[in-house]
Amino acid sequence: MHLERGIEQNKINISMKKLILLILVFSLSLGTLTAQSNKDIKAASDSTIIEALEMVRADSLLSYMQAMQDFETRFMLAPNRREVATWIMNRFLSFGVPEVRLDSFLCYTGFGFDTLTWQYNVEAKISGTIYPGHEVMIMGHYDSFVSFSDGNPFLLAPGADDNASGVAALLECARVMMQMQYQPQKTVIFLATAAEELMYSGDSGAKYYAQQAYNDNRKLGMIINNDMIAWNDGSWTLNLKYPDNSLHIKGLALQVMENYTTLNHIFGHFWTFADLEPFVEKGFHGMYFSENFTPNFYPYYHTYFDVVNHLDTAYHAEITKLNLGMIMQYDLITTDAAITGFNNIPAGNCTGQISPSIMVANYGSDTINTMTIVYQVNLEEPQEINWTGSIAFLETLYIELPELLFDVLSDNELYVAIENINEGEDQNPVNNSMSYAFGQAMPTPQEVKLRIRLDSKPHETTWDIKDANGNVFYSGGPYATPNVTINETMIFNDGCYTFTIYDAGGDGLMVPGHFLLFYGSNNQILFGHSFGSKAQTQFDVGNTLRVPQMDDPGSFRFYPNPLLTDGFFEFELKTRMAAEVSVYNLLGIKVIDLINNNIEPGLHRVHFDAESLTPGLYIISARLGNNLITMKMLKQ
Repeated sequence: MHLERGIEQNKINISMKKLILLILVFSLSLGTLTAQSNKDIKAASDSTIIEALEMVRADSLLSYMQAMQDFETRFMLAPNRREVATWIMNRFLSFGVPEVRLDSFLCYTGFGFDTLTWQYNVEAKISGTIYPGHEVMIMGHYDSFVSFSDGNPFLLAPGADDNASGVAALLECARVMMQMQYQPQKTVIFLATAAEELMYSGDSGAKYYAQQAYNDNRKLGMIINNDMIAWNDGSWTLNLKYPDNSLHIKGLALQVMENYTTLNHIFGHFWTFADLEPFVEKGFHGMYFSENFTPNFYPYYHTYFDVVNHLDTAYHAEITKLNLGMIMQYDLITTDAAITGFNNIPAGNCTGQISPSIMVANYGSDTINTMTIVYQVNLEEPQEINWTGSIAFLETLYIELPELLFDVLSDNELYVAIENINEGEDQNPVNNSMSYAFGQAMPTPQEVKLRIRLDSKPHETTWDIKDANGNVFYSGGPYATPNVTINETMIFNDGCYTFTIYDAGGDGLMVPGHFLLFYGSNNQILFGHSFGSKAQTQFDVGNTLRVPQMDDPGSFRFYPNPLLTDGFFEFELKTRMAAEVSVYNLLGIKVIDLINNNIEPGLHRVHFDAESLTPGLYIISARLGNNLITMKMLKQ
């Protein structure tokens, strides 16, 4: 056992430097300094989180797992399934959690069984004092399984790691919160789910609960799923997986992990989110925690040997601290705006102008009423607008930006950042900026063709093609006949044109429906199917826009990327020429000069110390002779 190591590892010395929120350094520092009162509140919050995490005990986690292992089996079809759920319920009640219930549901199971059984989720709840309708949830399944080729799960399926470890983390977080009499502002839910192991051959507790939460329109702002979190491969690494809509939760996890734990991390690429998956399908936000499965998977998975003797309770305690720290940190977030998408940006451009819109989401408790939006293309002069309006918790809004003029390059990038949220500081600024890359419009001949394979809702599909002055040259739809193919052949004069296809239902053309804008026999300009409400590009008839191509001055690279402290620029010149290499932030401000001299031909390697740079995205600009090369650099 690793109990002694667990006690030792729990004595964590957190420096004041680590108490500075990691994700705050990703902000662009464009706003005003935080008021002193806010700093005082933040300091007190840090102190409370530290106090709570110091109360997490490895021996408590071990006792919970041992007790669950002692049931011998927790197989979802075994006769003792209600007994197991009742034991979990009673543990929450023993801690004093005010609201605990068995949530019963009928569950169909295939996998050769073809049976319908009653299953029991266990829900424990601490209601919020200020925002009771805003919820945060940590979860893990309690059922276990042994492969039938290795044994009989009805008789023995100890499941210590899979997944007594996940349920133990829920119990310990609840115990600590109740022992310290923590009063959350938002409602905290601990959910132990049933029937996970055979979920892909039937129903599951997570599917049932997610559907109920969706039907009730609940404000589940963050869900953490713990599944196999106690086997340490020696690297003290946690595997993180998150859906596309949960970048803000990723940022919170990294912040808490860095500030309060000794864990390392990797980002997993599993084929499943397991119990988190039905919540993701319903649009909820969350993250999936598991032990490190790379390069080696847990050797006792779904066997009789998945017992506590093979687990590391010190490592398990660190992941439990991460859960508890994220709950408490999330509970404090009142201001969190995020850019989550773009609209109205052509995939290719030849006009040198765009009027984009950005989707902004509110992940904080307070309604967003004001913000400053900064945006630019290709490091040209940034523009700024002050927005006023209303975005409630977990709501989104498209905000249209004024027209932006720029010089078209072969590769272009729109960068947008938001700041001064409600005239203050965003508490999770890792998601306050986003970039969108788009190219130069494709040169085409005068004859251009369009093919649309309609789906079952042809009345939702329309399209048009406009010239540079906004005059409509061609258009089509809505259509009446489903699942047919529309073919159009169009002739244009030289110039720049914008093609847009719209879907009134907001889901594009459902497969096998699709569209293809092309010339010649099959030279693709733009292709799409599930494009949302709109897809758009421009095309250049007669190649009226000609972006000069740079002569190749030789090789140029930067490594490592991302970097922590030391980076290297390596480039090779074929002839002697003037060289200027600089680093810019995303507002186009030069932050470091690296080279500014005449350089002899040959291979050159320049060391770069990035320790003083604030973490975030930067642009490396290398002007070699008359040639300009740019690339992105991520400072961690």
